[in-house]
Amino acid sequence: MSRLSGTRMKTISHSQMDSWQKCRLKWFYRYDTNIELPTQSPPLASGKAVHTVVEEALSGNIESNDIIPLASAALEHEFHGREDPQELVERYLPGVVRAISRVPSWAYEYTDWKVEEEVGHTYYCDDHKEFDIPLPLPHAAKYTAEAKSCQACFRFHGFIDLYRVTEDSIELVDIKSSSKELDPKNLMLFNPQLPYYAVQLRRMYPGKPIFIRYIIVSTAAKTKKETIEHEPWLFPNKLLDKSEKMLIELGREVGALPILPSYSSFACGWCDYSKICTASVLGIKGGEAAAIEEFYVERERD
Repeated sequence: MSRLSGTRMKTISHSQMDSWQKCRLKWFYRYDTNIELPTQSPPLASGKAVHTVVEEALSGNIESNDIIPLASAALEHEFHGREDPQELVERYLPGVVRAISRVPSWAYEYTDWKVEEEVGHTYYCDDHKEFDIPLPLPHAAKYTAEAKSCQACFRFHGFIDLYRVTEDSIELVDIKSSSKELDPKNLMLFNPQLPYYAVQLRRMYPGKPIFIRYIIVSTAAKTKKETIEHEPWLFPNKLLDKSEKMLIELGREVGALPILPSYSSFACGWCDYSKICTASVLGIKGGEAAAIEEFYVERERD
């Protein structure tokens, strides 16, 4: 008999886990109801454009004189659907090009980068024993029928932006662009994306030490630090164990606990779905349904 015992496997990404932790209602609208705003914020679009061009460059697919046309095309793609796409492209293109030019030269010296590599692992009902995780969830008020039958069954799935494998080790790199100075230590402490991906790489390449490196490139014309980087940090096995335990605990929670909002003046102010909550809380005519109809479109499946 299958270890799933007829239960439908849920697939979960780091983005889903991040949404779930910030606000379960946000997760519900984004991944269950599957709606989104028709356009994304310019800074997010700018960051995606930087990633697109840098990944192409590190893959050896483009020459230096291709960077500006490709960056422009990437921004046009990200701003598609806006009323003023060309104006936005012209406004954000200089910052995108600056960020790309500030990626350290050593990154281009390697020809063995794995770019946008798909990774994943299926966690079954009995895998919790390895990490001493109690079943059922001790703090769950109730479960969905699916969660009751197999609370720990899910597949973690994602795409690693950039890493390379040598004879001796693995180097996992995250390149971020920002108009502000970001602290790599804060990224390490408060964003578990790289640790979750490191966990997957340990399963793919058992026994190889994993090093993590953040590279932060500024889009700003005037900045104290154009590039922020550091020596690779070794990710010890003890911390990898802790990260995988967190991944399993959170993965089986997603979609299984009651869908409740996490009201926060900071988080709600930046949330794409605040219009729906506002309509509901203020009793606007038509409520949530009217807000969804007016402001949102169906999201393309990942």
